[in-house]
Parts: sequence; C-alpha cells; structure tokens
Amino acid sequence: MLGMLGRERALDRRILKIKYLFILAVYFWTHSVRANEFMFAKTQAVSFLDCNQLRNFHYDWNEDLEEKIVKLWDNPLFQESDLLIQIRKKIKIANLKKHNLKFNEYIILEILCRNDIYFNNLFNNRYLQKYLVQKKIIKNDSFVFEIYSGNKVSERAEQFYSKEFFKFYNNLSKSEQNFLAYLKAACEGLFRAEYLSKGYFSLLRKQKITIGRGGVIELGFRLRKARAEFIFNLLPYAQTKQISFPSLVALTRFQNGGSVFLSHNAYKQFILNDNKFLGRKGVIFITAKSTAEKILHLYNKHEIERILGLPKGSLSSGIVKYSLPFSFNYLPDLPHNSTIGRNAFFKYGGFTSGNAPELIFTNVPKSDIQSVEYIQ
Repeated sequence: MLGMLGRERALDRRILKIKYLFILAVYFWTHSVRANEFMFAKTQAVSFLDCNQLRNFHYDWNEDLEEKIVKLWDNPLFQESDLLIQIRKKIKIANLKKHNLKFNEYIILEILCRNDIYFNNLFNNRYLQKYLVQKKIIKNDSFVFEIYSGNKVSERAEQFYSKEFFKFYNNLSKSEQNFLAYLKAACEGLFRAEYLSKGYFSLLRKQKITIGRGGVIELGFRLRKARAEFIFNLLPYAQTKQISFPSLVALTRFQNGGSVFLSHNAYKQFILNDNKFLGRKGVIFITAKSTAEKILHLYNKHEIERILGLPKGSLSSGIVKYSLPFSFNYLPDLPHNSTIGRNAFFKYGGFTSGNAPELIFTNVPKSDIQSVEYIQ
C-alpha cells in the first residue's frame, strides 16, 4: 500500500514538474521582449548607452534615416528657414505641455524654436546627468518594434516619443518627421560622446547649432554609433593637430574606413611600383566606403567621374577601387587649395564637386590596403 502511494506521489511530482516547465516555456515564448529588456537592464551598468547598438534593426533604421536626411540636404528646394518656419507653426498649434515630454523631446523643441542657438545654450553636465537618469528609467526609449502590413515594414514612432509629442509628430510631413528623428538621434549621439569621453562640451561651446552639413547636429548623429575607441581619439587628435571644426565633423564620416578610385594606368603608376606609401608624394584623396559601394553599383563610368570630381576620361582605362581602414596615424584632414593632386573641380569643405564625401590621408603604407577591385 505504501509502495503504491509512493509511486503515485512520484508520478504527481513528475506531472507538476512537466506542467511548470510547460508554463515557463509558454511564458518565455510569449514574452520575448521582456527577456530582451532583462538583458538590457543587466548590461546597462557597464555602458547602457552602447547597448542600444546591439540590435541590427536599430542600425538599419538609423542608416535609412541618414539616407533620407542626405536626400533632404541635396534637394535644391531645401531651405533651412522654410523647414523651421513650418515646424514652428505646428509647434504653436500643438501647444505642447513640457511637463509631459521626455527630456530629448524638450531639447528638440528648444533647438527648433530658438534663433542663433549655441551648443552651450542647451547642453551642460546637469542636463547630461538628467538624461542618463531618464535613460535608465525608460529602457524601451531607443528600441524599434517593426509592424508588418502586407509586404511593407514601418517603424512605430510611438515607441520613440511620449503621447504628448506623438500627437504633434503625427501632424508633420514626412520630411519634418524624418528631421525630428534626426535631431533625436543627434542629441543622443552628443550625450553619448560626452558620457564616454569627457570634454566634448568644452570643444563645442562656441559652435552654433545649424541643421545642415558640417555642424554640431551632424557630429552628434555620426557619433551615435561610433566605436568608443574612435570617440576617445577624436578629440585629442583635433586639439593636437588644431584642425578646424568642419574637418572634425568630416572625420566622423570616415570612421568605418574609406575607398580610393583611380584608373588602371594610375594604379600601375602609383600603386604597383616600388613606392612604400600610397598616392602622389604620400597624399591620397579618399571617399567613404558606403559612398564608394553605392556609386560603383548604381552609376556608369562617366557618372562616377562626375560624382568624384574627376576630369572626363580620367577612368577611361578602367576603374580600380581599393579600400582602407580609418586611422588617425594617416593624419586625416580636409583637402585644401595647396593639396597635392587637386584638380580644377576641387571644392573645399569635405565634398567633391559631385557631392561625394572627401578626405585626404597622408603616408598610408601600401600594406594597409584591405581589398582591391578591378572594373572594366
């Protein structure tokens, strides 16, 4: 009798164990987001600002946003003043209550509504501490949850903004919505840079905030996903070499490396000889890797010449593209009027006459070339 009771109890324990395991499996299956939040919370003590970069779709969303902003800048009808006037009108109509806004939203409104605004008017260490505290509370603030409608995928902006701000956001045009997302990412990038490398605020104190290329906002946007090592070295390099602020912003466009285009004949002359360093007298003009990939696959030879600011026929013998990593040892800087190798199409400011990002590297060893592609 006792043996039968023991066997029944053992069977009951096994059934309960299976039941609890089943419930636990169902819980984790239906609460995958919570599991992600737990991972985020456990790692944020190390550097929670960097944890945002762990999700691939977050990268994709930001890079897609970058393309949209570049198209906005490249549009001949784009005027900073017109964009600001339209957004300011809608801000007044919305009558937003500041106490219902997230910290980033408040900063965005300040940038949009004030004239002749400088970095130190908005950002200081007190604001930074407030931002860091809020970041710990609002763990989902930087997550993107995708919803599927047929074959289309759209980002749910309500995951980024408060209810108060989202009502205002919904009344904006697509270009205005993109610009608000751009401002938000830029602010997060600036705070992240200050968190990782003390001193950016002193560097940017005299910088006026503009919404075009080469300013504080673009710098923040580029630094939002920069490697910590790059951020640590960027400021000391800028101070030691006394490079201009536009040059510093230009450097951030090349943090993932760059590519050089030249003709087959030039490749034989300047690369396949016995020289130790690349380029003419050690100087090379380089464009960003992402730009190089796009123009190589989307344009023909003559269009590539135009985009790179090369004379017509420069690549007639065929195209060679080689890629390099980014290194501060290459003394990166903007080309200037006396730079060796410039031509009649040269345009100062970090972009070619065809609007491709441009930088110069100096004394790059040939052994640092990562890859070479030949195109007929």
